[in-house]
Amino acid sequence: MPNRVDIVSHSRSCGPESPCQRPDPMRVTQGDTVSWLNADSAVHTVAGTGDADGPRGFYSSLMAPGDSFSHAFHEAGEHAYSCTIHPWVAGTVVVEPRGRPAVAAEAAPKVREAPASDPEAA
Repeated sequence: MPNRVDIVSHSRSCGPESPCQRPDPMRVTQGDTVSWLNADSAVHTVAGTGDADGPRGFYSSLMAPGDSFSHAFHEAGEHAYSCTIHPWVAGTVVVEPRGRPAVAAEAAPKVREAPASDPEAA
């Protein structure tokens, strides 16, 4: 499945050599959907990192082993997330802006400017 993050561990020893989820960061284009699969033996959540008031943007609720959760990203930028049960199980979704189609730029008519006439040359 494209754009899938696998949650593979809840160990506090997760790090660059042994990540809790793969890939991190997840890179997508604006409007794409990312799915998280709980491939670990523990229950997890996926929550947009917010503030003291709780998650921001998206929240999976409890995900048992084998469960999945999906979220569509419509805003470009970096979107941090973490598990509310195991806060060190965290990652980032990097959303690149959707570019203008190349066809539209090529199809635009080309306007040629007429040479300016020199009133003194007449």
